[in-house]
Amino acid sequence: LRAVMGGVEPRAYQPPEQTLNLLSCGDKFAIGVWGRWSFAGRWVWLLKDWIDRRFIGRYGRRRKR
Repeated sequence: LRAVMGGVEPRAYQPPEQTLNLLSCGDKFAIGVWGRWSFAGRWVWLLKDWIDRRFIGRYGRRRKR
């Protein structure tokens, strides 16, 4: 925002061509998609749980002011 306010032209967003998508289905089971590959099982849920816990650990513990 600061750059735009200063007259700098914003760059167009370029989304990644391929993303990992994980969906928890409950009971410690998940499905995932990576490009044209799909997979499912408890190991996918464990991967999702690990990613989610890292994210919360990194961004979820902000101090209240």
